[in-house]
This record gives sequence, structure tokens and C-alpha cells, in this order.
Amino acid sequence: MPAFLVQKWPLLETLQLSLNVIEDEAISDLVNADLSCLLSLTLRRISADISQLASANWQLLQTLDLSQHYRSLSTADISALSGGQWPQLRCLHLVGAGVGAANAACLVRGQWPQLEILNLSRTYIDEACMTALVTGDWPVLNRLSIVRSHVTSIAVSVLLKRGWATLERLDMPTKHVLPEIWEVYPKLLGGASLKPGLNQLDSRQGHAAFQSRLVQLKELNFCDGWQAFSDTHVLF
Repeated sequence: MPAFLVQKWPLLETLQLSLNVIEDEAISDLVNADLSCLLSLTLRRISADISQLASANWQLLQTLDLSQHYRSLSTADISALSGGQWPQLRCLHLVGAGVGAANAACLVRGQWPQLEILNLSRTYIDEACMTALVTGDWPVLNRLSIVRSHVTSIAVSVLLKRGWATLERLDMPTKHVLPEIWEVYPKLLGGASLKPGLNQLDSRQGHAAFQSRLVQLKELNFCDGWQAFSDTHVLF
């Protein structure tokens, strides 16, 4: 595995290393490789220490996918990643990576000037986690996915009441969400009637109420996530 990384790849734009046996040494080689044109890096389902990625000089990197890490990412991992210098990063996928309240707080301390898509699906999102996310500095973030997550009703309340000025698309869970969430949705959406499994609100009144708190929202999806995830495609 490390052998090919010591080669020069000055024009390489996309690198997919998912489901490989990658040791910490290989991550170090990856960071030090000549990948000056790298735009997209996918490292799904690996067990190596990914905190080393923060020292990589990938000025053009736009997409980073660290989904379904074989061990949940630690606070130290997230802190390191948040310190990475990736000024062009637009998409960050951390599906099933164990991003809870402490990690969310670390995540928002990073500099994400161009980040547009944040995928935190398959995690547990409580009030503290959502509060950290909605108060973070995401100047252009317009899409948040938390499908197949356990989202508490209080977390939903935080999102809707505090709003997210730039958010245009929100992917929320349905039957994989905690049961009590169905009690809070209608109240926060102006009395709209919601049905699990549907991807739209039943009343325009409810949709208007939602938009009043998320003023830029253009697309709202309620899905159970099984259609959005598979062994070969774990994004959205």
C-alpha cells in the first residue's frame, strides 16, 4: 500500500482508498506524497489514525470523506482535522464517525470558509451537539444531512428556533429517529401534519413556518436512510 504513495502524482485529482488495510505509516506517506492537485479524498471504513491528515498541504482539496471509520473518531481526531489548512474544502462527510456533542464543539472551532456540505448521518445528535452546530461559523454551508441518526426532540427545537441562515437543504431522519421527535415536529412547524416515510410537509402553513426559522431553506427531506445508504454508496 505505501509503495505507490512514494511515487509522484502531480496531476492526480481523485483518490479512493476505502476498505483497504491502511496502517498509520501509510497515512503518513499519503500526507507527504506529491498530491498538489488533489481535489477529492475518500477514506471510508479504515482503521488508521486519520489525525495526521491535518498536516497535509492540499490547498485544492474540495471533498474529504472519512465515513464509517472502524473506530469512532475521537475528540483529538476532530480537533486535528479542524486545524487542517484546506481553504477550498466544500464537502465533509463524517457518516457514522461518532460525531457527538464534544466532537461537534471541536468541529466548529475549525476554519471552513468554503464548506457547503456537511454530512453527519448515522450519529447521535442531542441538544448540546445541535447547539454547537448551529452556532458554528459556517459562512456558506447550505446542506446538512443527519439521516439515520438519533435526533432528540430538543435538538430539533434548537435547530428550528435558532435557525441556520445559509441552510438550503436539510435531510432529516424519520423512522430511525427517536420516537418522541414526532411530538415536537408538528408544534414547531406551525401545526403541520407529518407522516413518517414522506419527504414533504402536508400543509403549506407548516412549510412556511419552517422557512420562517430557516429562511434560505429550499429543500426539506424526511427519509429513513435505507434508500440513501448502501455498502457501495454511503453519501446522502
